[in-house]
Amino acid sequence: MKKLRFFLIFLLFPSILFAQQRTKIILQSFALMNVDTKTNITKLKNPVFLHDNAILSSDSANFFTERNYVEFFSNVHINQGDTLNVYSDFLN
Repeated sequence: MKKLRFFLIFLLFPSILFAQQRTKIILQSFALMNVDTKTNITKLKNPVFLHDNAILSSDSANFFTERNYVEFFSNVHINQGDTLNVYSDFLN
């Protein structure tokens, strides 16, 4: 019985260590907003989002508030701290 308990503890322990906390994506600013009530998608022009220590900006984005999910389109810029800058055409 002790061997079984010992085995189960070591089997489940790594999954607890690698679990990640979900953090909220915060909309900091935008130029224009269009909300589709049927699909619950917010379409934004020139949005700036904050996520953890990163600032994410683009020409347009679709923000799914219920899922805490964003799709960025065209001239995507990710800035983290003072040193990391990433540029892309699309990000989800």
